[in-house]
Amino acid sequence: MKNYDETINSVFERMKEYEIKKRKTRKQITGLVACFCCVCVVVLVGISFKRKNDPDVQLFVVGKTDNANTSENQSNISEDKTTINNYEEKTTINNETADNPDSPVIWSEEGEVSNSAFVEWNGKKVTMSLETVLENNANKNVLIAVSPCFMLDKNYIYNGKTLSEYEREADNEDIEFGKLSQLLKWGDELKRGEDLYKTPGPDGTKWAKEFYEEQVKFFGEDFLAKYIVDGEFLKEKVEADIENYKHTCRAAYEVACNAYYEYIVEETIKKLEKENINYERNVSREFYLVIYVTADEFKSLSLDNVLVFGLSEKNGSETADMVVEPC
Repeated sequence: MKNYDETINSVFERMKEYEIKKRKTRKQITGLVACFCCVCVVVLVGISFKRKNDPDVQLFVVGKTDNANTSENQSNISEDKTTINNYEEKTTINNETADNPDSPVIWSEEGEVSNSAFVEWNGKKVTMSLETVLENNANKNVLIAVSPCFMLDKNYIYNGKTLSEYEREADNEDIEFGKLSQLLKWGDELKRGEDLYKTPGPDGTKWAKEFYEEQVKFFGEDFLAKYIVDGEFLKEKVEADIENYKHTCRAAYEVACNAYYEYIVEETIKKLEKENINYERNVSREFYLVIYVTADEFKSLSLDNVLVFGLSEKNGSETADMVVEPC
């Protein structure tokens, strides 16, 4: 028989499995960009150190340094690289501030292998592949496609409530749903009430009184009274309630998160325009932002609520060298 701690752990394990399944569906509905989240797992390019230290491996575009190596540098620009005035129609770009709109742009290489570390570069947390580009003097005057991954500000207020309040309500709702799942397992025993520890059951076993009281405390007497009536466990009602559970608080939390990300992206764009920094916002993925800067421009750039900066991928998908779970 499971003790109380094991029961609690089982509740949250089932809740976790359910959330993983539900999040996949909610991602399609809300379009929440995986690059922006609070509970964040930053995944970075693990092979960047090897490439950085290996002169025979060319990972990034090499900028023009002198007349002697101009041809070689230009040949190292792969077909996957683009120029800042050549974007797909699905994106919008502020292109009035580019010093050299025909210069090549350094992107993350498609299919890079990632790991789970990042480093600090001039006061900013960056992915290792981005650091490699920034530290390469040959790239000093080349534009770099950088994407910020924003932190979730739990103090942000949406419709009169903070994100923390929305999250707490969503978590309580998840716990309530977890109780339903657990009751399917324990209901046929709990319907016996105090007889569980007073008299042996059909299999000859008795619960410890302490464990019984812990279980009742966990579920709550009102909750149990809803599904155990006159000594009968209403299993079909539990199953129906699980099937029809709406998760309204979780949905409201995600709407509030979306509102925050919309806000922080708009505020970031205002700052970029004020500082004459080129940027691109993917229309089909409204929270995805690409910033075009040289290493020196990036060094002096200051943005609010950024968890980490990484190299962007040219096709407008998620920031290539980092993967972050949604809120």
